[in-house]
Amino acid sequence: MPLKLVIKIDRDILIAQATEQEQLPLNAKENDVFTFGRAGIILEFNPEKNVVALKQG
Repeated sequence: MPLKLVIKIDRDILIAQATEQEQLPLNAKENDVFTFGRAGIILEFNPEKNVVALKQG
C-alpha cells in the first residue's frame, strides 16, 4: 500500500508522519532502525538505496 511518509527531526527527536495520520516520535533501536512501540511500528532505513521499509504488527 503506497503512502507518503514525512520524516523530520524536532528537538533531537526523529518524527514520522504518514498522510492524514498523527506524528509519531520514534525511538532508536539500532543503527538505521527506529520504532514506535505503542503501535508496533518499525522503520528500517537503507541510506545506500535511499529507501525506508515500514513494518507494523
